[in-house]
Amino acid sequence: MSGLTAGHQYTLYAYRGFNSFPTTGIEGYDDKIEFTATSATWSYTDPRAFLSDDAIYYIAVERTDRAVARAVAGAMRQLECRKGGSSSTSFHATLDDSGWAPGSGYFTVTDASIMDNYHSAAPLVCVGNDFKRPISCVGYDNGDSGTLVQVTLTPTPTGLPTASYRFLNISEDPVARPPQTKGPWDCSVTVTG
Repeated sequence: MSGLTAGHQYTLYAYRGFNSFPTTGIEGYDDKIEFTATSATWSYTDPRAFLSDDAIYYIAVERTDRAVARAVAGAMRQLECRKGGSSSTSFHATLDDSGWAPGSGYFTVTDASIMDNYHSAAPLVCVGNDFKRPISCVGYDNGDSGTLVQVTLTPTPTGLPTASYRFLNISEDPVARPPQTKGPWDCSVTVTG
């Protein structure tokens, strides 16, 4: 790499696989290498080999540059989790990282909602602030005040979670009639501003 500033800290993100390069942000990386530049150039020898018909992509980000970190993280991102290609079965939320340190990976989940054919729940209240640990969202089913819906975002090795959900009837005994969990759905994140 060239164009570095000696003494500045950088993070090198590695993406392994032919179609692994992210279309937005930095999510989904396989390896993260942090280093401090000692000159304007820096070399990295990847210890993991790859086949000639495979690929590895790298993105380098200066860790102390707030503008770069903000551009990579995106102040407002939209999380969307879908059942296959279905447009009638999905979970949506806004990931707002404006109250967190730039580039930290932390965010506040807002405007969360779920649609399952004719069932919907909005707004959902979510607990959790990164994709390294499960995030739980809960709210009332719009069609039935006696039913809650719980959405769980579960971490995966790709850096993006999967979503699963279940309806909980608050008048039924959950031991006698355990709620059925649906999912998991694959999730994606897009930068909105």
